[in-house]
Amino acid sequence: MEKKVSNHEIAEVFNEIADILDLKGDNVFKIRAYRRASQLIESLEKPLNEIEELESLPGIGKELAEKIRILLRGEPLPTLEKLRKEIEPGLLQLLKIRGLGPKRVKTLSEKLGVKELEDFKRVIEGEEILELPGFGKKLVEDLKKGLSEFQEYSRRTRLDIAKAEAEELVEYLGKIKEVLKIEVAGSLRRRLETIGDIDILVTGRNAKRVMEHLVNYPKVKEILAQGETKSSVVLKTGIQVDVRFFAPKCFGAGLQYFTGSKAHNIAIRTIAKQKGLKISEYGVFRGKKLVAGKSEQEVYQALGLDYIEPEMREDRGEIELAREKRLPRLVELKDIKADLQLHSNWTDGRNPIEESAEKAKQIGYQYIAITDHSKSQYQAKGLDEKKLLEEFKEIDNLNQKLKGVEILK
Repeated sequence: MEKKVSNHEIAEVFNEIADILDLKGDNVFKIRAYRRASQLIESLEKPLNEIEELESLPGIGKELAEKIRILLRGEPLPTLEKLRKEIEPGLLQLLKIRGLGPKRVKTLSEKLGVKELEDFKRVIEGEEILELPGFGKKLVEDLKKGLSEFQEYSRRTRLDIAKAEAEELVEYLGKIKEVLKIEVAGSLRRRLETIGDIDILVTGRNAKRVMEHLVNYPKVKEILAQGETKSSVVLKTGIQVDVRFFAPKCFGAGLQYFTGSKAHNIAIRTIAKQKGLKISEYGVFRGKKLVAGKSEQEVYQALGLDYIEPEMREDRGEIELAREKRLPRLVELKDIKADLQLHSNWTDGRNPIEESAEKAKQIGYQYIAITDHSKSQYQAKGLDEKKLLEEFKEIDNLNQKLKGVEILK
């Protein structure tokens, strides 16, 4: 399988280049160009490898387009390789701590010899840092909080990033004939904002073949364990993935077990016990007899509960509602009827107002609100009174022209 390079991976490369240039005190316009390119790429709906004319993207000139092509081929980028040799690698990690920008990191490095995270942990508890220009007691306390947050969340991955990685791996695993059904479970299926590990459940005909296929995935960096029905790997992005194989008659029970939070599953086990049942990842049992397990729906039904959507399985009242048949319907994308915070190319947005309105209509929105910057935001090309009135006039004209969507101002 040819290695796919995601938009996120390329955006991260450009962001790292911008960080290093920032630490070196390089040209501010060059830094800004890389940052904007990173933001643009991260926001694209279409994969870069499906865009023929990269130069047609806003802010992507010939030089940046060529760098993207190099990365899409899976090759190392010479620019980044060269820059990495010019700074201490640990300094980049420090930039991820809330409150530490390039200037402060540079000061800590030059004045207190901070080169990596462990150095920062040491100096943040000392007195020397308070003697640095701009490092008062309040800032130091804020930096301690930022460090604590970083240590807590650095082991977790953003939902959108984990989702993209999981979808690609699921597609890869699903290509072999031995896989009959495959689902993502865990906190990713519950759609938490950040994800620890990715859990994937598979059912089919040959567990061993599935596990062999997994460890041969091109994006695997390290194999932590490879068994007959469970394997764990670490991807090149640093995310751990656990893949479990279940017989078809147990697949629903496994999916229910590995999706719910710990608190939800404890509550479910309590209900099962009250009914004289036993529940595990292999099914719902009365004595030794399997009474439910093939689907999640029948697992919940066996416990006298309506099916509970994955996003609700946190033991925050959903079980009582399921017992009383009062579970609410979850909001879906189709229910969203408007976007009330949009910038256009009148200021720092990328798209013309008409283009945004047409897109909104296409996805089922009834109205949008244009909220471009005012003149106080000079750096974002904020509008003065004259320009604002001109924009309003364009919006009025578009509202007369377009049908099926209204533009608010």
